[in-house]
Amino acid sequence: MNSDVSRWIDRWFGIPLCGALTLLHQFLPPRQIPPDQVRRLAFVKPAEQGATVLAVPALQAAIKRLGKENVFFLCFQKNADIMRIVGVIPDQNLILIDDRSPYTLARDTFRAVAFLRNKKIDAVVDLEFFSRYTALICGLSGAGIRAGLHRFQAEGCYRGNLFNRPVLFNPFLSTAQMYRALTESIWNTDTVPCLKKHIDSDDASELPKFIPSPDDTESLTRILREIGREHALDSSFRVVLNPKFGDELPMRAWPAARYEQLAGQLLEKIPDACIFLVGLPHEQEAAARFTSLFSAPQVCDLTGRLTLRQLVTLFCNVDALVTSDSGPAHFAALTPVPILALFGPEAPRLFAPLSPNVTVFHAELACSPCFSPWNQRTSTCRDNQCMKAISPDAVLRELLNIYQSKTMA
Repeated sequence: MNSDVSRWIDRWFGIPLCGALTLLHQFLPPRQIPPDQVRRLAFVKPAEQGATVLAVPALQAAIKRLGKENVFFLCFQKNADIMRIVGVIPDQNLILIDDRSPYTLARDTFRAVAFLRNKKIDAVVDLEFFSRYTALICGLSGAGIRAGLHRFQAEGCYRGNLFNRPVLFNPFLSTAQMYRALTESIWNTDTVPCLKKHIDSDDASELPKFIPSPDDTESLTRILREIGREHALDSSFRVVLNPKFGDELPMRAWPAARYEQLAGQLLEKIPDACIFLVGLPHEQEAAARFTSLFSAPQVCDLTGRLTLRQLVTLFCNVDALVTSDSGPAHFAALTPVPILALFGPEAPRLFAPLSPNVTVFHAELACSPCFSPWNQRTSTCRDNQCMKAISPDAVLRELLNIYQSKTMA
């Protein structure tokens, strides 16, 4: 569903529904449960696979307390693959919603609520930033403890009073820390706002590392063989570019001309390097134009050809990734690959990948970041100088440093 349509529905239908459910809770209060009696917990995070990776430390904290078999995760079907790759939640504990049409979305949402109530889930954690849709799921879940972000004295993002563990959004915490705070608030008692506790910032070490199986490697090799590039991974320096030619949030995309300049300069410095181009199927036309600027052996266009698992396997077999703030930056955090992440309208403090090998490029303009959880990632900007200010020369220097480190190893 188009993100603008989703926001419109969430606002005009979500606000009155949250108000109505809040009023209903006044007359028919949900069950209460002491924190020490929480046995089953469900996380609610339908959208954004990249942010799902940021939630892994929070999931692991819950699993440490309750055991893997007692932790559940609700998400859209299209996001289930990243959960399976991460592997911290059993497949049978994934609660999946098909959002491909209004009918399937409504049907599976009701089924998910019924599942939560039938399982007698004791606590739910809403990992979405101020979504009324997920607040309603939590309010209807029947859980005795419901943790989520609350606006408190802020003007916007009304979601009713559906959470009895209201957490204050803190823009000075990373998203991973914010998710941890939401989770830890389940066991918080009698303090508002939650959570009056320090949250450790070293979450990178907690991510599980993806190790490709022989089947994963063969699957990627088969794709390369099909396009006549089975030896591309034998190149002296292998760089993945994720240009996001068709990003649904165009303001966070680095201009295509910058990627073209970077690729040209890199191949001039390292003629036997190979650039792997990745993206979604609707970006194939733009990717073909990009590829036509270079000789055939220099660019391997995999746009729209890889499954998520094949993409992560590719990251395990290359020397660097250059990407804007997007899902692949976070998927790569599950691997050892150095990540060069380009940030503009969103804050790297909040959304940087949880990798010890990440280098963030951010121009720090006075207007940046203009996307935030408070405005549901909308902006009046139509000229993303924050991204244009990141020079290909700066990114190239970092790539050459990675190359030099590799050759000296």
